[in-house]
Amino acid sequence: MKDNKKIFMFILVLFIMLQFDYIKTYANGVVTDQLEITECTEQKSGFDETEHGKVIDSGTCGEEKEDVNYKLYEDGMLYIYGNGLVKGETFNGYDEIGIHRNVYQYAKDIKTVYVEKEITAIGNYAFEHCENLKEVILPESIQNIGDYAFAYCYSLEKINLPVLLKEISSRMFFSCDSLSEVIIPNGVETIEEMAFSCSGLQNVKLPSTLKKIGKDSFHLTYIEEIEIPENTELIEEGAFAYCNKLRKIKILGAETYIAKKAFESTNNFTIYCTENSEAEKFATENNISYKSLEEYDKIEISNTFNACKSSPCSISISCSENDEFTFLFADGKAVNSMYSGDIKSSLLGIVRYKKMYDLIFDKAGEYIVSVYKNGTIIENEKFIVAENHIYGNGVVSEEATCEKEGILKYTCENCGNYYTEKIPAIGHKYKETTIIEPTCEIRGVKLISCELCHSSKGEDIPATGHKYNAIIKRNATCEYYGEALYTCEYCNKEYMTKIPETGHNFSEWHLSKNATIFEYGEYKRECLNCGKEEIRKINKLQSKVKISKTKLSIKVGKKYKLKIKKKEVGDAVSKWVSSNKKVVTVDKKKGKISARKKGKATITLTMKSGCKAKCKVTVK
Repeated sequence: MKDNKKIFMFILVLFIMLQFDYIKTYANGVVTDQLEITECTEQKSGFDETEHGKVIDSGTCGEEKEDVNYKLYEDGMLYIYGNGLVKGETFNGYDEIGIHRNVYQYAKDIKTVYVEKEITAIGNYAFEHCENLKEVILPESIQNIGDYAFAYCYSLEKINLPVLLKEISSRMFFSCDSLSEVIIPNGVETIEEMAFSCSGLQNVKLPSTLKKIGKDSFHLTYIEEIEIPENTELIEEGAFAYCNKLRKIKILGAETYIAKKAFESTNNFTIYCTENSEAEKFATENNISYKSLEEYDKIEISNTFNACKSSPCSISISCSENDEFTFLFADGKAVNSMYSGDIKSSLLGIVRYKKMYDLIFDKAGEYIVSVYKNGTIIENEKFIVAENHIYGNGVVSEEATCEKEGILKYTCENCGNYYTEKIPAIGHKYKETTIIEPTCEIRGVKLISCELCHSSKGEDIPATGHKYNAIIKRNATCEYYGEALYTCEYCNKEYMTKIPETGHNFSEWHLSKNATIFEYGEYKRECLNCGKEEIRKINKLQSKVKISKTKLSIKVGKKYKLKIKKKEVGDAVSKWVSSNKKVVTVDKKKGKISARKKGKATITLTMKSGCKAKCKVTVK
């Protein structure tokens, strides 16, 4: 009995320790490492940290509150791991490597980038100007790669684009001189502006999901031929501008619209398209050579071996990269064939090259096909074509799991042709347990466990967010701001905010006082809310006065009265003044002058309005 109690206590302590470690993982409500429990041992990354020497720099490189980190090794390997988005940023007005400002000093040392599978996105400018970066290894979890992410990576030769991408962002591979070949995964719908512009791109395979080829996207590249998928709706301005090596472009869609300058300064190429298509219309209007799609297929003719009727047979031919092959029946008619790709390999420094062809026969029977290499027959082949496929029982080539569909494969006994059927995924049977409850600002955590495969993982429960209610503490007026207090009804968190002043609501200007020759007039307006007044002055009316003489000659001892001939209504004499009282005096009010002695003086009349009149007097 005592032994049973000891065993029970040991199990209980062990369980508490495991729970404590798990809760530590979610300290402060923020997930630091995603928990994943399975019956198997922990799945290891494909990255081996022991192979790359010392760590010369390390740090965080994720968006705020995301656990994304990096290590830079002495051999040039940049290892990024964690969970979330690798951020991009701008530093001092110049676009720098975005993962961390401290790494920029090592940008020229980075040769390889390895990103772990929990990373979901790469930000704008993230690896821009990593001039010696040659290879990028990305996980399938990547859903977005930002603008300029690999721009000016002059040495970049190899990158795998994740299958979850929906677009190739603007200038993603701008000026990547060493990037010669790219396969764009199915699912990508748009290639944005200048995505591959000025790169060393020679070969590119476009996905069937592609809808738009953006402005200048393949501008100044070395592409020789390219196939535009049927679903592509638009080829924008400059998309293949200055592509001097472009010779053939195959456009499968009848309604693919091509902008007028899509092939600006690109010469000597041919468009292969369907009759009466938008592509044919474009070629005709712009004097560009075009041919039918059937002629394109004849150019890339191929053959197959040992097939059933109407089913493609495949063969491969060892050759040089530039060799071309054609296939004819014994009667000289062309075989219905299609070029299906090539294989390039290297062994002990010797490069080997193979071209593959598919060939389809409409009737069962035996056929002799002549193979022509660069116009010269090299061999005759015998093909035995069966009437129908004979498929046996299907074989499970891949078992279905909770998450993944299985595959059932059926193979023809005659020609090896096969087809597959999907076995539906079983689907998880989850049970959820809340570990940490969410609050307004902090995420909660729940544990999700599958009862079938026993895998478990921790998932965030989003923070609830505040729900604020506002109380006006002070109303805003025309000239002064008000204040409102916001209080969260869940956690009572408060903050005060200003309510902007309303500003005056003035009436129209109206005349409140007429101007006279003595006083200014006024316009007035009032605020309709607070009654504040504003006044705008009107200048005084202009006043004039005219006297009987402006020049007068008089003898010593004589008198003369100056009279007002014309004045403004309401104006009156202020004073008469002599400039030289020894020569001439004047009555200040009546304007009567008296000559005293020989000489000259000026008599000035000043009116109450301020206007003046003068008379120059000469005494003889």
